[in-house]
Amino acid sequence: MPAITKSDTLRLPLLVTRSLVVFPTISEEIEASRAVSINAIQKSMADSNNLLFLVSQKNPEVDQISEENLYSFGTLIRIVDCVEGKDSLKIRVIGSKRVRFSSFSIENDCVYAEGQVVRTLSGDVERTTSLINSIISLVSANKSLSSSISRSALQMLSKRPGNGDEFADTLATVLPLTTAERQKL
Repeated sequence: MPAITKSDTLRLPLLVTRSLVVFPTISEEIEASRAVSINAIQKSMADSNNLLFLVSQKNPEVDQISEENLYSFGTLIRIVDCVEGKDSLKIRVIGSKRVRFSSFSIENDCVYAEGQVVRTLSGDVERTTSLINSIISLVSANKSLSSSISRSALQMLSKRPGNGDEFADTLATVLPLTTAERQKL
């Protein structure tokens, strides 16, 4: 598959989660049991080189998927493993790029979205590294915050000092944030 550029508009199956946000470079396991979710995964594996979009619902209590209940930003993800269960699919995915959605549609009991890759931030690497190291020190020193973050998560954060986007995504993954708070990032 050719490289995906920031100007490409993609149309892919959409996996809608109730409260999970997957950030770029982060690996997650997801269990899908809704028919539209299973269909999106199967379509992705059959037609889209294991690529699909992922987005969270604003209200996880709502069963019916509607555009009004979906966030406008999500993630381009790749399925790296899929295991069939009795009434579900369990997949392991890796987040690739942030995406801004322009439209949603439902066809043959599968949700599709059109979206464009969001430009990543770039800046002064030395300043970014310094800020990241300061944040790691502050988080490690804050007893209440560091107790809610595993030691391995803190180590993972310290291994990403040169890239502000990846660091922010990793930090957002390990912090005890709500779906709405994660979505703002």
